[in-house]
Amino acid sequence: MGLGVIPAINRSWKNPEEEMIVTMRDSKVSKLKVSVPEGGGIPGILSQLGIGIPD
Repeated sequence: MGLGVIPAINRSWKNPEEEMIVTMRDSKVSKLKVSVPEGGGIPGILSQLGIGIPD
């Protein structure tokens, strides 16, 4: 992402719920599918903390 070091800040965030589908094989995760809604994921966290993402 090229964000460099992000200084510690005393703020919290709340992302929308994400749906996860986990496939197991031989007691191990063989596949993980995550549905990230708009405003979710790492970009959602950074946005809520006021950290811009470079283009």
